[in-house]
Formats: sequence, structure tokens, C-alpha cells
Amino acid sequence: TSAAGDTLYLLGSIHTDVNNTYPFHKQLRDVIENADEIIFELDFNDTAQLAEFAAMQIYSDGTTLADHISHELYEMVVSVCAQLGLDEQTVSMYKAWALASTLQTLAIQDDTTSSNALAVDLYINQAAVCNGASIEAAETYAFQGGIFDGLSPEYQEQYLAVGVLMCMDVNSMTEEQKAAIVEILGEEALEPEYLELLAAQDDAIAGLMDTWKNRDVAGFETAYNKEAIIESDDELNSKLFTERDPGMIAYAQQYMEREGIQNGLMVVGAGHMVGDGGIVAGLRNLGYTVELVAQP
Repeated sequence: TSAAGDTLYLLGSIHTDVNNTYPFHKQLRDVIENADEIIFELDFNDTAQLAEFAAMQIYSDGTTLADHISHELYEMVVSVCAQLGLDEQTVSMYKAWALASTLQTLAIQDDTTSSNALAVDLYINQAAVCNGASIEAAETYAFQGGIFDGLSPEYQEQYLAVGVLMCMDVNSMTEEQKAAIVEILGEEALEPEYLELLAAQDDAIAGLMDTWKNRDVAGFETAYNKEAIIESDDELNSKLFTERDPGMIAYAQQYMEREGIQNGLMVVGAGHMVGDGGIVAGLRNLGYTVELVAQP
């Protein structure tokens, strides 16, 4: 809230639905229903932006996926994607980062998981459309896509190799396939500890979702460990915060400074809310009052 009486509710979303998050608490449903404006990371209703983002995922320079990754990894990707109903001609069109993101998302879904990776966000978006609320976005698809598209070729290959590894049974892999994974990710990629860590990702997300349901901010921060992510040498994960949190803080500030009394809701990834560089800390540093909404 601001001194002028403006209110912006902040909802950190976990971009999936594990163990069923519905129905939302009535208190949250009321916030959604009464919001004059709802701000998401992206405008899910902007067809032009969606088309632009789709185009970013496809090679446009005359090359195909086979020209950007090892032959062995390419063959594994084709095999894994065939099980998803995608033929080789289709697979070969997509950039490594686009396929990697898709495979890693699919790998952590199970019978308790919505098939949509943005389940919570799209649920609220649909409610906003039905309620006639103004819908805005803190970012554009081109901006988000640019972060992935700017990844080094080496990282994109590693990113894709992890996705393949998450979707395959190591025990059924050939020696050639194992050698290809080791060549890209190192010998530790086939060690039991690493494989167990990959297999446990769905449990980790379920744990995060439990903190989300219980409004346990401290528990989420401990489990998520954003500081370690930012300080890691992972080319992608740190960028997802360091290159995006400042823009989200600026957007929230701009919203609060508009003329007239505002009553809005900002729905972005929960990781952007927490930490010293997150939205909550950023708004507090700007002089705004940010408090956890108490459960009635």
C-alpha cells in the first residue's frame, strides 16, 4: 500500500499445479474478483506476441537442430520426442533451448499435475477476462524469449541434455548414449546422486507448493534458496532473476504512482517476490508498505 491509499496485492505464482491447488481460498478469490487491474509476467491474450515468441523458438537461418548439437544427442532428442508424437522434421525445426524447456517441464508432471505449466496464472487470467478487469503485463514475450535465445550454444546443448536425461531411463540407455551425456554434462551426470536429484524435482516442487498453500513465505525462501541460484554459475537461472526482478519492481512502482486510487493484483513467479533483490524488498526500499495478508 501507499500513503495515498493505493493497494497492489502481490501473488507469487508457482507455474504449475501439483497436488491440486483448487479451489482457491475465498479470500484470494475475492482479491481476484475485486481487482481493477491484474498484472502478469506476460499478456497471455496477445496473439501477436504469442506468434512472435513461437517464431523465436524456430531456427530461421537455414540450419536445423542437428547443426547445433552432437549427433548422438540429436538422435536421443528425436527418440524422446517421438514418444510425445513429434516427428523428426518438426523436432529439427526447434532451437535447443525451446525443446529443453519443454522436455524439463513434461518430465516433472505426474498424475497430480495439471498439463499446463502456467496453470495458476492462466486460471487467474481467465477469471480476469470474465470479470472484465484490465489485464497488463510487466514483460513481453520477446524480452523473456530473448533471455533464452541469448544463451550460449554450449549451455543450450547442456540444457537440452538435462531435459533428455530427465525423460529417459538411464538403465535402458546404450553405452553410446551414456557416453554422449557424459561428453556434454560430465561423468557426474550419471552418478546416482545427480540422477536422484533430477528424479526428486517433482517432489521439490510439491514441497514448494505446500508452502504456497500455507502462506509460508519463510519456508518457501528456505526451500527455494534464491540467493544460491543467483550466486551460481548457471548461465540461465541467475539471469531469470538478475535481468528481470528490477523491471518488475519498476513496473509495480509505476502502477502505484498512477493518479487515482488503485486496487490491483500482480501475479508473477514466486521467486521474483522473495530475496534482497525481489519485488517485496524492492518496494519496501522505495517506501511502500508491504505486508503478508493474514489468513482470516
